[in-house]
Order: sequence, then C-alpha cells, then structure tokens
Amino acid sequence: MSAADLKAMSGPQLAEALKVAERQGDSKRIAAVGAEFKRQRDEREQSAGSTSTSGVILHSSVTDVATYADNGAEDPWNGLLRTDPWLRAALVREFGGDEKGVAALVLGMTPESRAKAFRPHVEAHRNRTTVEQERIQREQAMFKRWTMAELLAEPCEFEWLAAGLFADPTYGQIAGEMKTLKSYVTGFIEVGIAAGLPIFGHFAPPAQRPVVAYVGEGGRRLWTRRMRRICSAMGTTPADIDLHPSFDVAPISSLTFQDSLRRDLDELNPGLVTLDPLYTYHGTDTRAADLHQEGSLLNQLSGPCMDVGASLAVVNHYNQTGSGAGLKRITMAGSGEWADSWVLIAHREQPDVDGGVFRLTFEVGSRQWGGTSWDLDISIGRFDQDTGSHDGEITWDLNRSNGAKSKNDKRSEKEYEMRRRISDTVTDHPFELTKAKIRTIVGGNADMFFRCFDEMAQDGEIRHDRLGSTEAGTTKKRELWGPAFNPSHSNGTGWGDEGSENAF
Repeated sequence: MSAADLKAMSGPQLAEALKVAERQGDSKRIAAVGAEFKRQRDEREQSAGSTSTSGVILHSSVTDVATYADNGAEDPWNGLLRTDPWLRAALVREFGGDEKGVAALVLGMTPESRAKAFRPHVEAHRNRTTVEQERIQREQAMFKRWTMAELLAEPCEFEWLAAGLFADPTYGQIAGEMKTLKSYVTGFIEVGIAAGLPIFGHFAPPAQRPVVAYVGEGGRRLWTRRMRRICSAMGTTPADIDLHPSFDVAPISSLTFQDSLRRDLDELNPGLVTLDPLYTYHGTDTRAADLHQEGSLLNQLSGPCMDVGASLAVVNHYNQTGSGAGLKRITMAGSGEWADSWVLIAHREQPDVDGGVFRLTFEVGSRQWGGTSWDLDISIGRFDQDTGSHDGEITWDLNRSNGAKSKNDKRSEKEYEMRRRISDTVTDHPFELTKAKIRTIVGGNADMFFRCFDEMAQDGEIRHDRLGSTEAGTTKKRELWGPAFNPSHSNGTGWGDEGSENAF
C-alpha cells in the first residue's frame, strides 16, 4: 500500500488499516499508518488551529465514540474513552483526526498498544483531577462571606424551642452538682420536645420536634427504665414520642462521631440534640484545662447542629472544688464561655437520697434573652432493691425562686479554698492516703477541714476504698481516699453512683 493510498484514507479507514497491519505483525505498515495519522493531524492544526479543535472535541457528543467502543471487546480503556471527554480530547491532540477516527484507531489496537497509548493521558488526568478537587475543597473550607443583602434575606426572628427555657436554635449546657438529677432533668426536656408537652408543666414547646439523644452513661436498660417513668409522669408513652437514642460512644472529634452526628441531622432534622455526659465523649486528644482546645472541641458539636437549625444541650458536671459561681462552676475550661444557653442545678437543701426527694435551684439563662431562677422539687420515689423498681410516680413542684441561697452560695472563700486543697490532694494521690494523712498535707483549720471533708464525702465528690497501706513494713487495710470521678470505662459508673439505678 503506497503513501498516496494512505493519504487518501479517512480516519476510520486508517484505523482499519492499522488493525490489519497489527494482526499481520507488519511493523513497516504500522509505522506508515502512524505517520499518515500525524500528517493529517498537523495539517488540520495548521488550517483550523489546535484551540478550535480542542474546543469542538470537549463539547461534542459521546455518541459516536460510544458506538465505536461498543463494537469491540470490552475493557477498562473503552469505558474511559466513552465517559471522559478530557481524555478523548487529549488523544485527538496526540494522534490527530477527529473523535470518530481516534475511537476507531484505539479500538483497532491490541490491548498492549492501547494501554501504552492511554496510560500517560490517564495519569495526567488523575493528577489534574486531584489538584482540582483539592482546590474545590479549599474553597469550600473558606469562611463564608456575606453581603448585607444576603444576610437580611435570611430569617432572624427570635423563636422558642421551649418557651422560657431554650431559644430556637441554641446550644449550651445542662450542668450541676452531684446528685442533682441532671439526667432526669435532661429526660424531661427530651420528652417535652419530642412529644410537644410542657416541661415540668411550665416550659411549653410551640410544636413537637424530633430529638436525638446520645447516651454515654448508664446504658440502654437504665435509660429505658428512666424514660418510661418520665413519660408516665408527663402523661405520654415512649412509643408515641419522636425520640431517637444512641448508646454508642466515641470521641467528639472522631470520624465515627462526626459522621454519625451529620447522618442524624440529615435524616431526622431534629429540633434538639442532647449529649449526656460530656466526659464520656470528650476523648483524650483535647486537654480539658485548655480554654482554646476545649472551645474548639465544643464547636465541633455546636457547629453542625447550628448549620441545620438544631439546638444542642450538653450535660456536664460542676467542678469538685466547689469554687466559682454560675457558669464558672462547670467543669472543664471553656464550657461556660462557649454556652449560648444554660441550665444550672444545685441543691437548696441536703437531698434525701434514700427517699428519692431532691430540693433544687433551677437556674435558666441565655445570651439571647436573659434568664430566670426557679425552685424545683422532684421526688423520684424510693428505690426498692427487692423489687428492682421505684415506689410510685415521679412528681415535681416548680416555683419561681424566693431568693434562698443554695448551700454552696453560703460557703465562705476560706471554705472554697479548703475544698480545693482537699480535692487537689486526693486527685494527686488517688487512693493512696488516709483521711489523717490528707489532713496533714492540707493543713489549715482542723474544724473547717473535717467539716469540708465530710461534706465532700457525703455529696459524693470524694470516695474511699479499703485498700492495703504499708505502715512500718506491714500492709494494713485502710480507707484510702480518691476522687469520685472515674472515667476508666466509657459505659461504667463514672461519677459516684450515676450509672446505678439511682442515676442522678
């Protein structure tokens, strides 16, 4: 076949000639056909310009290419050829002709030749795609900048999630002293929102909304028993409310938690998300005493919720030193600074734990609307260890506060300091020291030490185990004291007996 014959051929005809040459192993004809492809490509580029040709290729239909590719043996290169216009354009620039000609040419190649021809373009395309994806990701991660017109077009009217309790949307903490029924209070709020019922007969939701509850303490059985009693006290049944609990635990910053949170927000569109308690989801990568690290962690909770208009309530504990007031009492740095809304709970009187009677101060506040103070008396009933159940229904009485101070508000600064020193000592030497040795280390007024120590033990802020203590070379069983907080197991008892049937 002469050069003149090849010159007279179209792209598809050259492709067919290449097929025959490859099948016969005629290297001279293969080279001649390839040379003619290159000549025709150069001629077109000189007459029409490469930019014009590329533009036509990039915006042309894939129908012709798919037709040619479907006529041959199926392999990964055919799939790429059909679906990737950038790759088709690159091959046209490489081999000349048009899309039909390139498709026929590629189809006529042996698999080895096809792979050799495609691979450089595929790798270049992958690199180009990666760079483009990274650019898009960086743009998506940038701060959103608003115009005032855009901002004013968005809804900004004040609304209630539960009137007098939580704005909609908001984020913050439900925090309190030991044994102030934080989990019960959270349960009442969850049921109220999920059922559209007034919380404690007063804080009424404008509408029923779905609730997602992340339960990190006590486990499924305890939580279910408690929610049955709360629903019964509020006049509804658990099966009728839009409440969705999860009992799995993972650090807030983990992909597992973040993906789960986003799934729940997308699928359920909740009005409220609760997380009880914070320490079980906290993780070890964030330093709880660092204001900036803790704020960043909490923002990983509130950010996704606020983006979709869901409120967030995180259950937390007061610090064990008894120092500070209001939001400053919440444990872990940054919790008070971060909160947009809060519910703070303290004892007005010493609780009757055995009888299940608790007289509490119930302080509600928000940066959006101010706050109110209430006296909340709750009776959860006596727990019968023989029957494994509480006596009677949960009852409550909610009234505006008469201004009586909780017992912590009455403490002097010297008592706060004494409690802090006791707490620091048992934390630095957990279950290593007897009460007498702690007294020696802490020092100060003896009467104040014993009064504060006994109060902290009674309130469940410190506890003891009967362990071996070496004295003069002999091991003796002594009551050795340590902090009540024990995060060693994500679903264990945690703070005092809060994982038990009488979880507070």
